[in-house]
This record gives sequence, C-alpha cells and structure tokens, in this order.
Amino acid sequence: IRYVFEQYDKGVSKKQIATDLNAQGIRVKGKPITHKTFDNYMKNTKYTGEFYFGERLCTNMYPPIIDKEMLERVQQLPDAPLGWKSPNEFLSSFFLQCVTNV
Repeated sequence: IRYVFEQYDKGVSKKQIATDLNAQGIRVKGKPITHKTFDNYMKNTKYTGEFYFGERLCTNMYPPIIDKEMLERVQQLPDAPLGWKSPNEFLSSFFLQCVTNV
C-alpha cells in the first residue's frame, strides 16, 4: 500500500504501478492488479490509522501506513487518461500541442 501511494504521489500512473506490481508477482485476492484496483485505496482513511465505526472516529487501532498529508495529496491528483504515463506528462504534452498548433 505504501509503495502504491508513494509512486502515485511521485506522478507514476496507476496503470504503470499495476504493471510493476504484476511483474513482481503481486496479486490481490489471487488476481492480477489493474489500475482500477487502486481507486478504493486512494479514498481509504484506514491507511492513516484512523477510520469511522458508525459515527465514532477510531484511532490507534491500526498502525498508520501513510500519513494524512500523503493521503490528501494523492486524493487531489487528477486521474491520468488511459495511455498517458502520468498526470505530469499529460499536462506537458497538452502544453506542447497547444504551442505547436499556434
């Protein structure tokens, strides 16, 4: 989980992260990982060591895997369109295309 968050925070696409993990033989419930696997990860506050049980906030039940700041940064990142390597590459390519079309 930490690896997924760290890589995505660095600008690596979910698709590339899935490819890397699959190459290492890592599976989720016995199945190969897809970029869609990570969608729920990116919303799950349990990885920060906190979660809600009903309306009650529970802390210190699970050790934090990532800090709250990383969770918030990752949640703010846009999803890259399929075929692009990262959100940063998408923006760079878009800018270059606009400049060359002028």
